[in-house]
Amino acid sequence: MEMLASYSWGKEEVQGDGESTVWKLNHKGLSWLRPQEDLISYREYLEKVYPDKTAEEEPDDAARNQYNKQVNMQRRDIMQNFIKPHQPGVSLKSEFERIIRRLNLPDFALDELGINKQEFIPPSSEDREQTTSFKEPLSEIFKDGKLQLFKSFFQMLINLKNHKREFSVVFRGFGNDLTKVVSEFNRFCEGAHPLYNGRHGTKLARFDGSKGSKNFIIDQN
Repeated sequence: MEMLASYSWGKEEVQGDGESTVWKLNHKGLSWLRPQEDLISYREYLEKVYPDKTAEEEPDDAARNQYNKQVNMQRRDIMQNFIKPHQPGVSLKSEFERIIRRLNLPDFALDELGINKQEFIPPSSEDREQTTSFKEPLSEIFKDGKLQLFKSFFQMLINLKNHKREFSVVFRGFGNDLTKVVSEFNRFCEGAHPLYNGRHGTKLARFDGSKGSKNFIIDQN
């Protein structure tokens, strides 16, 4: 949902009292780039309404970090409601659902991982904060039945490798959400990803330094 809020563009409008503001969607669909100079994303709007404290505003590092952590969680909680009824992003619900469908693991992968469709466990904010290992078991990475990374991303890496192109991979997160992303990426590099392990008609992909390939595995340190 944070991705959706980051790529949805609108305008900040002043309410009747002349002080409070609301954000209204002004651009159909999602866009990685700002469509117009006068548009701001919903995420940017929330960062303006609920800003972090700077070192000048709160010199004490511990107090500032604690405050900013709480504000960040507040913004994330608001973003989780972005497409619900009467919320500013409700018209993007179908787009969000289309994206989510692209992340669903196919049945053969769920069966191989021993994941029951009826028992998906959605990741919580607390889970994301407490998880720090980049070597989580596959059943933990995919316990909600969804990919962390789009298949088109993996296919792009395979195509770059096949064309002997030099490239690097850099991940940027929206908080504490990178652990499972990097864990999935590492499994892909190791040839252990359920969609790229050479079983069930899938391709076998390895980016771990074997057979002359470049090692892209991300170490926690």
